[in-house]
Amino acid sequence: MMFKAFKWRLDEDVPAIKYSTDELLDSQNPKLIKQLETGKFFLHGTDNENRPVAYLTVRLHRPGDQPPKTLERLTVYVCISLFSLFIVYRESSRMAPFYPTPS
Repeated sequence: MMFKAFKWRLDEDVPAIKYSTDELLDSQNPKLIKQLETGKFFLHGTDNENRPVAYLTVRLHRPGDQPPKTLERLTVYVCISLFSLFIVYRESSRMAPFYPTPS
């Protein structure tokens, strides 16, 4: 399973997406920034294990508005952003002081 995860990261060129500027991503993937600006994806809350959750608003999804490769890149971009937020959130919650709740 770990091999498949590494292979996926190489196939999707995850580092190139993660470390690219918005302008570069938009030039390589037409209408990617426009799709982000529509609010199609949004992050809200956490699941039972305190991982951030991404939602896709289906009502705003128009498959013909952009090339299929742009949709794939957009999904990878959102997943990378979500994972980065998860790492930051997890590290900051470890550092946070413990305040017992009154009973």
